[in-house]
Amino acid sequence: MCRSALLFTSVSSLILLSALPATAQTAPAQEQASRIEDIVVTAQRREQNIQDVPLAVTAFTDTQLEIAIVEDTTDLVRVTPSLTGGLNTGTGGAVSYFIRGLGSTEQVATFDVPVATYVDEVYVARQIANNITLLDVDRIEVLRGPQGTLFGRNTTGGAISITTRKPGQDFRGSLEASYGSFERMHVRGNVSGPLNDRVAAGFTFLRIDDDGYADSLVTGEGLNGEATWGVRGALRITPSDNWDWNISADYVDQQKTTIGVNPLDPEYTSRTGLRQGECDNGSINDYLFQRLGNCARNEVSTVISNLSHEMDWATISFITGYINTSQDFSIDFGLGGSPTPFGGFTISNEVDSKQFSQEVKLAGEHGRVNWVAGLFYFTEDNSTYQVDTFATTPTATSALVLGDRLLENSTDSFAVYAQADIGLTDQLILTLGGRYTDEEKEVDFIDRTRASYPAGFIPFTGAATTRPTTANLIAAGIPVEQSTSRFTPRVALAYEVSDDVMVFASATNGFKSGGWNARGTTAVTNSAFGPEEAWSYELGLRSDLFDDSLRLNLTLYRLDVEDLQLLSGQPRPGGGIDFVTRNAGGLEATGLEAEITWRPTDALEIYATGSIADREYVDIPPVNGAGGVPCSSTPEPLNCVTERDEPVRFPESQATLGARYTLPTTLLNGSWSLNGSISYSDEYWTSSYNDARTVTGVPFGGTTPITVPLSLTPTTTVYNIGIRYESLDGGWEASLDCSNCGEEYYLTSSLVGLGYPNDPRRVTFRLRRNF
Repeated sequence: MCRSALLFTSVSSLILLSALPATAQTAPAQEQASRIEDIVVTAQRREQNIQDVPLAVTAFTDTQLEIAIVEDTTDLVRVTPSLTGGLNTGTGGAVSYFIRGLGSTEQVATFDVPVATYVDEVYVARQIANNITLLDVDRIEVLRGPQGTLFGRNTTGGAISITTRKPGQDFRGSLEASYGSFERMHVRGNVSGPLNDRVAAGFTFLRIDDDGYADSLVTGEGLNGEATWGVRGALRITPSDNWDWNISADYVDQQKTTIGVNPLDPEYTSRTGLRQGECDNGSINDYLFQRLGNCARNEVSTVISNLSHEMDWATISFITGYINTSQDFSIDFGLGGSPTPFGGFTISNEVDSKQFSQEVKLAGEHGRVNWVAGLFYFTEDNSTYQVDTFATTPTATSALVLGDRLLENSTDSFAVYAQADIGLTDQLILTLGGRYTDEEKEVDFIDRTRASYPAGFIPFTGAATTRPTTANLIAAGIPVEQSTSRFTPRVALAYEVSDDVMVFASATNGFKSGGWNARGTTAVTNSAFGPEEAWSYELGLRSDLFDDSLRLNLTLYRLDVEDLQLLSGQPRPGGGIDFVTRNAGGLEATGLEAEITWRPTDALEIYATGSIADREYVDIPPVNGAGGVPCSSTPEPLNCVTERDEPVRFPESQATLGARYTLPTTLLNGSWSLNGSISYSDEYWTSSYNDARTVTGVPFGGTTPITVPLSLTPTTTVYNIGIRYESLDGGWEASLDCSNCGEEYYLTSSLVGLGYPNDPRRVTFRLRRNF
């Protein structure tokens, strides 16, 4: 065990040993302590105090999100144990979450992510729509580890559950505006209240404009900006005391890019010569006919209905969700280097995704048994038009069209589930649950190679017999249909040591669906892969100590993953690279997670989170690299993943320490508070191929080669600080926040020699009026 891990374990153990006997004490020093507020969560699909839930869950209220400077779901990685990730390469609407080493960097629709996102109990299938801009959010829960029983497929890593505010009979409203670094402007407002004594309504809007924090060294254009707007409407209808109907609809139009940097060059710069477009008239034709790109646009429309009826013996809920996602992007993923207007390796996509889900959930209580059960149906249809081009030299006056194809795929999934918490005694609770899932998937590849292309583009899609078409896949022995049936159980045993201390042990199973590689420009590289399965075994402590002024939660886990869906790359003929996912062995990890909150006085709250892990790949097949060369060969083949490599995006240790102090003053007839945090992460790999930790080359405009980090993200420490004001009547709020105040710079992703950096320092002033 490393030194930091040993220190973390020792400190946690000392806190636990010293705190447990103190629960019966009533020392005078504790009389001034303030009680930590209870948080109600739905991590087990019914409302519970978070301290009564026998699984690893972190929850944030709307106030906590504001204090932690969480503006969208990307920011959760700073404040959640065992959670890493960042914006996906190129597109700003997709987040690559990794929980306990399980995640996905692929957003094409034939892949499912192992960290599922839910909004008001509705599953969000596509990664291209999971960077949720927070519209009237009440609470966010991060569930760590497999959630196969109650949340279903594609949760081997965990789930992120977002609960929005519901309109009620009390009128409320707010208008908020902020201005910050890089000319970033954010306006948000909401209003809700009764229309009559049985109907309440709410409306929310937002607008974000950001000039961007990066620049092209070739064109001089600013990059990585954002232009987003969205609206949301909600209705709550209560026709009688035992009926409750919540309906919401929202639309978000997000234009946000994350252009890669050559790690040899200055921070937050790019060598791309591709000029920016708007991605609003079809990204592929804009690129081919106008040579415009480096843009990404997501449009997401969502309708959610939850009709519940409270009966004598149970509450039944009919949960319906419809999500339509449209994505356009044209991104230069090449190293660039000169004024070629084609970019280097440019991928253009036009995506349309439609999903519908219907769930019927029953929840009730009978004697010592609390239970939940339900039926779930999900269907999805996706269409992805892809064009890949490659400029053969930095000064190229033409580009090769490597791929031009249409991908259509669909999924139909049905599940039945049940879970019961059985009180064996007043203190001992047994949880038994299980879910049976049956799903069908289909894929269809259609060649779109044109007879001729606009000037400057040269067809290089290969012979018709090798291109990715359905017929060619079948001829190569690749299935175009997949059927999966799985049972995913859960068992847990919780013991209430006292009213304030609970310990538990659990075993939980989950699986992630199979799919197809879909970035390849030949039929054989668009191979199929099967489901991934995970078991998690946990020992946990949930405790509120010293008159509820200290909350100490610990989780010790063991994770075993089989048929791990592991991504590696292989060069394609003629240039560029194909990304191929295989069921490549397994992953084993043992870790400890801690969450501590302490309120020694009404004015001061201190919180700390941390995680340590021992992790490794296991049972990796001997052939797992480019070209099918055995990985035991010397030198090791390109992109060869072996058991010697460290699991991707899985740091050995992470920690966050933060505090909020309310100043004892009534200056300006209000209350003031200071808040700050320090987030630490040990180094981690952003590529499953661990052998290329650095890259050597000549910086832009230079003559002398240098060597810099590439796919190994170094140890990082990020500082955030803020000051907040709230008027005594609650009518006005203001804040001045600084995120990444130490200007820490590091790469969160790497792809084909490019790096994708973290956000730079941002200073933001925010003013809010509540009414």
